[in-house]
Amino acid sequence: MISFIDINIFTIITQLASIVTTLGIIFAATKKGRAWLLNPVLKKCDDNTRNIKRLELLMMIDNHPEMVQPINMLYDEYHKMGGNSYVSIVYNVWRQNVANGIIQDRMSFVNPSFVATNIANEVNIKC
Repeated sequence: MISFIDINIFTIITQLASIVTTLGIIFAATKKGRAWLLNPVLKKCDDNTRNIKRLELLMMIDNHPEMVQPINMLYDEYHKMGGNSYVSIVYNVWRQNVANGIIQDRMSFVNPSFVATNIANEVNIKC
């Protein structure tokens, strides 16, 4: 048997739930509410975009080092996204190799791992 008090408690809980839902919808509709809800998602998207750009740049340097203009454009885009120092080291070694004409030597496949060797020398790693 349901008493009058049980019905009132149920009504109060239902009304509180609808008030909280309404306040949540209003908060989500405001500019600050949307920013608060979406900032973590947008940050993840930015991180993923930067990671993809890094991979694209490193693969271009390794597989197509003769493509100077696209690599420079990719590096500029990556650097604007807040790229890190490892990619800068790889890019600077590649730039030195382009300036010294070593890229043309690599195209003959005499030494296909010149980028890795030069990077290891740059950061003092033994291969």
